[in-house]
Parts: sequence; C-alpha cells; structure tokens
Amino acid sequence: MLWDKFPAVCPYCQEERHNPDVCSERKAAAGGPPWQDLARLGARKARPTRLREWQLMFSAIYPAQQTEEFGPSFARLAEELGELAEAVRVFRSEPGYFLSEASDVFAWLMHIQNIIDSRGSVLIAARGDALERTFCKSYPDSCPACGKRQCACPPILASTIGRIAHEVPTGRGSFGDQGRFMTPDLASRHFQEDI
Repeated sequence: MLWDKFPAVCPYCQEERHNPDVCSERKAAAGGPPWQDLARLGARKARPTRLREWQLMFSAIYPAQQTEEFGPSFARLAEELGELAEAVRVFRSEPGYFLSEASDVFAWLMHIQNIIDSRGSVLIAARGDALERTFCKSYPDSCPACGKRQCACPPILASTIGRIAHEVPTGRGSFGDQGRFMTPDLASRHFQEDI
C-alpha cells in the first residue's frame, strides 16, 4: 500500500527529492496521483523491508530541517487522520481512498520522526534505529497483555476500564436507572413506542 503511493519518490512530482513547484503544478493538473506511473517506478526499485528503511526513504523525499517546527507537521498529521477516518467510513464504496490516506498518515508519522532525529542531530546512518527499537518494544512477538503469540484478550481490557473509570461520573455514565445511556434493545423499544 505504501509502495503503491510512495515508490521512493514523491507521488506528484515523481522526484526522489520533493520539488514543491513541480509538485503543485502536477497536483493541480492531475487531481490525484498518477497510479500507473507510480507502479512503473515501483517495479524498477527495491522496496524498503524495515521500518528504518521507510523512515530513511521518507527523509530523502521530504527532508526535515533542524529549524522545522512541529506544529505544522502535527496539524498535517491531524488533517490526514481526519481524511483516513473519512476513508474508513466510505470504504465499501471507495476502497482506493483508504490506500491513499493510510499512506499519507504513515508518511507524516515518518516526517515527524525525521524532525525529531534532525533536531536531535541523529546521524543519517542511525536514523530509524530508535523508531525500530521503540516499535519492537511496544509490539513484541507476543501480546504484551496476555502473553500469547496470537492475542486472546477480551475486546476491552480490565486495565483500560480501570484507567478511564475515574473520568466517568458515578452512575450517570451507565445503562442503569440513573444512567444517561440506553441499551440498544431499550432504545429500539423506546423509539418503536413513538411510531
């Protein structure tokens, strides 16, 4: 999915280092990435196989500057997350939209990590190492909660309920008599009576 949109080039200007002027012109003229051109480019190159290789690839396409501010990048990430949420909502009718938006979210995550590394004066050869270590620690070969290779946890962990329970008003955030919510069955009966 990532390689379909980012085959070691910017999807719009199709250059190995993003060219904003060319990119803007092509974006305005095309109305979307040239998927067939990107597929041809991707067929001629080796795809990254590790997370650090993806980070380095995005660093080459969209170099981060030590003086770059986090705010605009986080704003773009938030914008892309909103577009990804929309893509999930319309997935049944437009599945291709998900491909494009999920790739954009990943690209902005990589850019933010590249800003962090650039500001931290991390050598290019070492970029991606911290991200890989953190990812492997957070997502080991087994579920960190139940310890099984294939997670067998319930949909909502007891620790999650315990962590958020202090934020819920006593009694009101429930399905009980004094609660603010109705079960789906009760809501269905309630609205059927009004018809």
